[in-house]
Amino acid sequence: MIKAENELVEKPSQVDIVDRISNLPWEVLDNILGRLRMDAVAKMSVLSKKWRNNWRNVSTITLAGERNVRVIYHVLLSHHVHIEKFTLSMLEGSIESADLTSWLNFLRRSGIKELTLEFNRASHLNKTIGFSKLVSLCLTNFLTEAIVLQSLIEGCPLLEKLKLLDFRIWDCLNINAHMLRSCHIEGSFKDVRIESSPKLNDAYFNLTLRPGSPEWREQGVANYLVQFLGCLSQFKKLTLCGSILKIWATSRIREKVIVACDSLNVLSLLNIGDDDADQLSAVYILLQKASYLKEFSIKLGSTPYERRINDAREFNISKFNFCFNQLRFAKIDMGEVPSRVRRPEYEWKQEAGVELIKTLFVSSPVLKEMVVKRSNCEVGFLRELLSVQRASMDLLFKYFCSHCSRTFLT
Repeated sequence: MIKAENELVEKPSQVDIVDRISNLPWEVLDNILGRLRMDAVAKMSVLSKKWRNNWRNVSTITLAGERNVRVIYHVLLSHHVHIEKFTLSMLEGSIESADLTSWLNFLRRSGIKELTLEFNRASHLNKTIGFSKLVSLCLTNFLTEAIVLQSLIEGCPLLEKLKLLDFRIWDCLNINAHMLRSCHIEGSFKDVRIESSPKLNDAYFNLTLRPGSPEWREQGVANYLVQFLGCLSQFKKLTLCGSILKIWATSRIREKVIVACDSLNVLSLLNIGDDDADQLSAVYILLQKASYLKEFSIKLGSTPYERRINDAREFNISKFNFCFNQLRFAKIDMGEVPSRVRRPEYEWKQEAGVELIKTLFVSSPVLKEMVVKRSNCEVGFLRELLSVQRASMDLLFKYFCSHCSRTFLT
């Protein structure tokens, strides 16, 4: 008994102390432990007898930065329950195809629902059977054939989220997934075709080519991404990188493909060369066809001289007609002007962004907010925009200067 403020307070005994964390329902505890890396969960086994085997019973396994293949085998073989989510990130070393196949077969039998495999060095993916319960699939840095990847995707009837990063496939990849809702694809592909995926609305594509490769020398860029560009009509939310528009900018592809964007509501364009006339032309063609656009964002940047197709001074925007009757939000990042650029060149290097802002001003009657990010806050730039008549009287214009970290509202 202890005395505090004229009152007798009983000191809690050992019997009164309750381990509330250990007594949580296993579903709650499993959710908490599943947010930690497996090595951290394994260290908790020394806390008490109740925690000794918790690492064997969690439904989520995260092995981040693992280097030892034997550790992965030990974790999988020691597990007592079905694994719902498995994440493996190996920053060093290479994986044998036999080991990868063995792990995938084990996870398939375990009823895996979310699978993430990230490797620092390119790994070979052999032909494998799909996963009957898989909902999310993320693969990074793989060398494989298109037919192998197609077979894997088609073997996952419940797949809703697909993420393929740093892939190298010199064939046309056909994506056939009836339940797919979002996909994120980056890498070297000859073409990508979306078919039988009626629920796919959200897509991110950064498809590149490798100049100098045998495929490049034999075929050039005329036959690349023809089927992909013909599939844009089914997306509601789309993110494209400048490499795709650079390929589309070639005249031969323009003649082959009729791009339709009737369903597109949200469009983001990244790494667009503001000094490349053909690439800018592809941007405006895409905007012209996206008549139902509600949100639009673009990030501009300088293109190395040897990669330009035409100088931006030759670009003429007056030949395009726009009408964005549903556009409500726009964001334009005009990028940083490299220090090596001379002052006379600076003015025209920003013209692409200025003309785009003016176009959105006069063509968007319901535009509510526009955000512009620029590397400086010159008064001449603001004066020029202030002189442009706006189609929307309710427009909130936010101008952010990255050099001095100041924001202006008009």
